[in-house]
Amino acid sequence: MARTIGSSATRTRQRVLEAARALFLERGYAGTSIRDIAEHLHMTKAALYYHFPAKEDVLRELVDPVAVELTACVRAAESRTESRRDLLRRVVELFDDNRHVLRGTLYDSSARQVLLAEDDLFGGISALERALAVSDDAADLLLARCALGTIRGAIISARDVDALALNRPPDSGVGAGLSEQDRDLVAAAAWAALTAAALPEPEPCSAAESPRRI
Repeated sequence: MARTIGSSATRTRQRVLEAARALFLERGYAGTSIRDIAEHLHMTKAALYYHFPAKEDVLRELVDPVAVELTACVRAAESRTESRRDLLRRVVELFDDNRHVLRGTLYDSSARQVLLAEDDLFGGISALERALAVSDDAADLLLARCALGTIRGAIISARDVDALALNRPPDSGVGAGLSEQDRDLVAAAAWAALTAAALPEPEPCSAAESPRRI
């Protein structure tokens, strides 16, 4: 079947997005230029600008599927059409499948500035926190933040964030996704955080029960 102009343009846009995703993972959004993306693809900047007028447009298109899925998760949580536990597993999949994008945006101040202007991604995360909480009580909202933080922390490690801060390539294996077993484990940890109850304060020890100092 003959190729059409439209299908060719779609493939080129996809190639640009894949290259940008890889470079954002390696260097972060701020450390990647339109020239870098063009050179990675062996194309001219002018050709790339034909498809994406600015680097911000590349970022928004990469993040848009994540924002759309977050919105779907929020609606499912608010309508109670899906259990909170199943939703956490869904978020684990979403974050893990898009770790290359999230790594180069969540902890990159330049990318955050672009995305906060529209508030789709970060607004979606905040909305999901509120939807997962059983009430508007501060403690319940805190547990929801802890649950989502558990997922982010499991997928984007502290060493990974350090690599971004120090403008160096990530450690080997950072870009690898989680196994299904690991996804289940992360979802279980997030569920434990979401449903954690305040522990009672320990009773004061009597003199006889106090541990001896060595």
